[in-house]
Amino acid sequence: MKYKKYSQVEKIIGRDIKKYIPNTVKFIFEETSPTIVARNAILFSDSFSRKTGGKVVNLGEQRLYPDRYSSSLEPEPTVEFRSGGDTVGHFWKEYNVLKVHRLAIYLLPQMIENIKLEMNEVPFAPLTFGADQEYELMIDGTIVDAHDFIPSRSRLFGLDGNYDIAEVRTSTGFQSPAELIQAWRESLKEGQRILSNVNADEIKLLAGGGRVNPTGGHIHIGGITKSQAQSLIPLLDYLFARIVKSSVEGEVRKRSSYGKYGDVRSADWGVGIEYRVAPSFFFDPEMAELGIEMVKQITEKWLNLPWDWEYQFKGGLEDYILFVDEDIVAKFLSKLEYYSDYHRYNSDVFSNWKLPIKINNIVFKDDWSEDVKIAVRSELNEIDCNVILYGYSASRHMGEIVVNREGINDYIEHNDMIFPVVSMEIGDYLFSNNKIAIGFPYIVRNLSSLIPVVTKAVRRILENMKGGK
Repeated sequence: MKYKKYSQVEKIIGRDIKKYIPNTVKFIFEETSPTIVARNAILFSDSFSRKTGGKVVNLGEQRLYPDRYSSSLEPEPTVEFRSGGDTVGHFWKEYNVLKVHRLAIYLLPQMIENIKLEMNEVPFAPLTFGADQEYELMIDGTIVDAHDFIPSRSRLFGLDGNYDIAEVRTSTGFQSPAELIQAWRESLKEGQRILSNVNADEIKLLAGGGRVNPTGGHIHIGGITKSQAQSLIPLLDYLFARIVKSSVEGEVRKRSSYGKYGDVRSADWGVGIEYRVAPSFFFDPEMAELGIEMVKQITEKWLNLPWDWEYQFKGGLEDYILFVDEDIVAKFLSKLEYYSDYHRYNSDVFSNWKLPIKINNIVFKDDWSEDVKIAVRSELNEIDCNVILYGYSASRHMGEIVVNREGINDYIEHNDMIFPVVSMEIGDYLFSNNKIAIGFPYIVRNLSSLIPVVTKAVRRILENMKGGK
């Protein structure tokens, strides 16, 4: 692949521009005009007027456009350039940005000549990195629709545009990949909590490109705009996404229109981009951190390339070590090889992150207070058989506790309250079911003070069943 950082510059302003712009200047395109981003620039000298016939207006502390910018979010420019009575450009000292009208591009060499540049800082906001990774949910060996088991789209572990797959995301971006991975683990813990209530023998979260539904591994880069990043995207495509796609993407995503090279969106969470080309690659914490570190190093190297930097990529390791530490590349390639075949289809993300879902013998159905659920699970941790605890409305069964086993006739006392325990088939909870189902009235399910009623009832019922009482 032949790469040039800003190949479109020559198409717009001609090849002679090379001799006017120092290599250290970042040349960035916007919708209507090219932009020079300088660092620590001083104001233009009056020689601009003498050399071009244009005019430099420098009002010092005085406002250039007191009316136009009084209620606008757009910052007021420091300097206005005029030629032949027309405004041809503006300079913002605070942001070190010069915008020139396309029709006045011939004046750009003189403008550049009169800017003194000192390249001591990066002219972009500090880079931050975030991620959202999509996964297929496998329960008891079958890929299932995630929306049947994950209740909310707004959670850090939830659903996104495709409700059939799960998405794990961070709420913000981080300058350090290690910080991102730590936050991402907390998001995955939320998924562990949500899915721990699923009545199943095995629950897995599968990364890669998907077995039934295509899944993506989106990377958020904060601090640059989509316009600024136009020459970064080919580098990320070639140096990062290409090797991830070839290793772990799979046929389902390849056949879809999802995640084609160059797929990037402007962020909806601030100044930044969402890079959408790679499949889901957060298989384990080490691989996730290596991948984000690669993207970070590629982006930082790109920021500091001369605007007219050119290179013929050869397809080997030498391409990567121009941008990324060699040991990072080697470790990431090793991880990709590991997950390229069998492990991609059989590796559980929860287990890889040392957050395996404990299959609970106690499963809650219907509405229960979270406090009650947590306390009951803790109290009944020793239960070695599957029990479903469900609810019914206050108007049914006169506050009884009902169980789908024949021959149960008991009661639970608590603080002068008596709850009869009776055998009854309700809905799907038949006497013939393999799993024991015990129904509780609304008041018991939502008052922490009545937690002992639930735990006593479950223990008493199981004792009665074992004793044949």
